[in-house]
Amino acid sequence: MSPTPSKSNEDVFIDLANKFGFQRDSMRNVCDHLMIQLDGFVHVSLTSLIVTLHADYIGGEHANYCKWYFAAQLDLDDAIGQTSHAILGLTKPAKKLKSASAESLESAQTRWQQAMPNMSSYDRMRQIALYLLVWGEAAQYCSPECQNRVEPVPQGLYLRAVIRPLDRFFRDQGYELIDGIFMRREQDHMDIIGYNDINSLF
Repeated sequence: MSPTPSKSNEDVFIDLANKFGFQRDSMRNVCDHLMIQLDGFVHVSLTSLIVTLHADYIGGEHANYCKWYFAAQLDLDDAIGQTSHAILGLTKPAKKLKSASAESLESAQTRWQQAMPNMSSYDRMRQIALYLLVWGEAAQYCSPECQNRVEPVPQGLYLRAVIRPLDRFFRDQGYELIDGIFMRREQDHMDIIGYNDINSLF
């Protein structure tokens, strides 16, 4: 049986869209995107799937958000914020001042890894939804309405100036022209730039 998400998962998107003002159509698009991902795994429980997706998007060691979080040193901002809350009496004060080693990147990553398994499915779903909503809205900044006006270009210019050179480069990595016929090059895969190498740039 497919782990079709409950209506409450869609409600998470609606709630966040209302709170933060995300565009309705963008919200529907990313919600559908997530629902398709969830429906694609018939052999996994919904809870396990949400844990896996959360690790892929946000909490896992190789998740882009996790890498960005530590690269931007937001762990330091969070530590300062917790200290400020303690001073203002908003949280329980720390028993001792943290040592320099406790503020290190390694200890921050350890705290992160320890916190991830303790999250509720609801919190994971909210974080996934917010991540996807921001991602969906960010795509709008690449729309023509947000760019400077440019003069029209001849039809087919993009294919001629961008796609065709890439296609020829890719072809020439694996084939060579001998007597008017393209023949496969006898090269090891690691010595050529393949489709996956090119694709990783986009």
